[in-house]
Amino acid sequence: MSSIVNALRALVLSLPSLVLCASILSLLLFAFRGTEDLWSHIYEFVLWRALWNTLVTSFLAIFFASLVGVILAWLVVFVDFPGRRFFSAVLALPLAFPAYVFAFIAIGSLDYSSQLMTWLRESWAVDGHALFQIRSRLGMSLVLAASFYPYVYLLAREAFRSQGASLFEASRSLGCRPFAGVWRLSLPLARPWILSGVALVLMESMADFGVASAFNIETLTVAVYRVWFSMFSLPHAAQLALIHLGIVLLFLGLLRKLTREHLRYEDRGAGAEAPWEFQISRPWTWLISTGVTCFWFVVFVLPVLQLILWSLPSIQGGLDARFLGWVRNAILMSAATAILVCFFAFLITYLQRIYRLKALFSFARFATVAYAFPGSVLALSLSLVLIFIFGSTGAMGQWVLLAMWMALGLRFFAVGFQPIYQGFRRLSMNLDEASQSLGVSGFRLFLRLHFPLIRPSVLAAFLFVMMDCLKEMPIHVMMRPFGWDTLAVRIFEFTREGEWERAALPALVIVMISFPIVLWLSLKLSGIRKAEDSR
Repeated sequence: MSSIVNALRALVLSLPSLVLCASILSLLLFAFRGTEDLWSHIYEFVLWRALWNTLVTSFLAIFFASLVGVILAWLVVFVDFPGRRFFSAVLALPLAFPAYVFAFIAIGSLDYSSQLMTWLRESWAVDGHALFQIRSRLGMSLVLAASFYPYVYLLAREAFRSQGASLFEASRSLGCRPFAGVWRLSLPLARPWILSGVALVLMESMADFGVASAFNIETLTVAVYRVWFSMFSLPHAAQLALIHLGIVLLFLGLLRKLTREHLRYEDRGAGAEAPWEFQISRPWTWLISTGVTCFWFVVFVLPVLQLILWSLPSIQGGLDARFLGWVRNAILMSAATAILVCFFAFLITYLQRIYRLKALFSFARFATVAYAFPGSVLALSLSLVLIFIFGSTGAMGQWVLLAMWMALGLRFFAVGFQPIYQGFRRLSMNLDEASQSLGVSGFRLFLRLHFPLIRPSVLAAFLFVMMDCLKEMPIHVMMRPFGWDTLAVRIFEFTREGEWERAALPALVIVMISFPIVLWLSLKLSGIRKAEDSR
């Protein structure tokens, strides 16, 4: 009996990683089935153009997102300007926007036929389209940077807040001027945090599908989709997916190595102090406040107003049953995925805490690597697993919906696993021993001790996974059953036809659901740091 229990325990711990291994194996097996003639066409006319577009847009997005995120984080921590506390929280709100929503707002507002460009030509005789073409790699990179800079901003903000005033006072006593300390002290100390944010921007930019589709720029994710659905060649789509996956993992490995090398700069003793504040003259503080306000209006307030303006005709015309069905499908799939991820993440971490299965736990954590997989790659790989099982795509039936659920769960397993894992790490084993000495053990120990203490972490994991699932586009587009549309799918269909106004209402619903989650995350991080500072 004990051997059966141990086998079931090992299966639960290993199941997410086994699914990931099966998806990778399916890509490898299908990649060898392609014909040489079609591959030569893809190699000559698709691969290099898609690879170049992916690298250029991703690295430009990383540059802009890092520059903006670090500067804003440094200002809200070290400079006392009007509105500082307000902007410290709300500068992360663009994270509530899916990147593809930013994309169609930018195109609809700044393209040649937009109202703004038409007004400039008619009123001021200025051809804004000649000065800057939004449908370009630079325009796409700016949209990606506006969407993902909050990753760098939030991590850099917490890194800067951990740098106590004594560090800068010591540097001043050694003759280092205040702003020179930024380059020689503050940035090196924050480098591991900043690189972690850069890694997130890299994964999101290289995995992007919706922005590239809206801009009609063929990146590797778009190439995988087109080879699959236009050329009807799964083996060649698998080959492109493997190339894409290899490039992403290569760059992430380099970033991880850099992060480890710079961990020696991390300061251990300054976190309990209040950070240093730079003394700047009053006119400069108002200038900084004006600049930050204008930036926030451009990346958050104006996009929200544009979505509301475009959505008004649809709202006034009434919400039909089809739209409510898209909302229901999106929320149900996102909530079901969040429950799945939280269940496995909680079970895996809890079993490891109780039984100390370190080897199996390490294998279970391997599933978190799936977050680095582009959504198109994961959708393709799990579809190939179903083809191996059923023999053809036509025989899958409603199993496609199950595969879509699993793909979303695997894609965002790391998002739910990390909060729960860190929540359990904060619980000392002394609590368990003290409770057992008082006669509380087994399931009663779980109900009375573990679950109440870990509940905030589980709630955070649930909300983050649900938000990411709502925003995910390629898995929804590539894996949904026929006639089973979600908000992301309808946005993709509308933007592909250039119908920005019709795409606005589904996008507004996603933003409204994501907005309180992102605001709560930003305030929660601020609250953690304030509590540490007060101690």
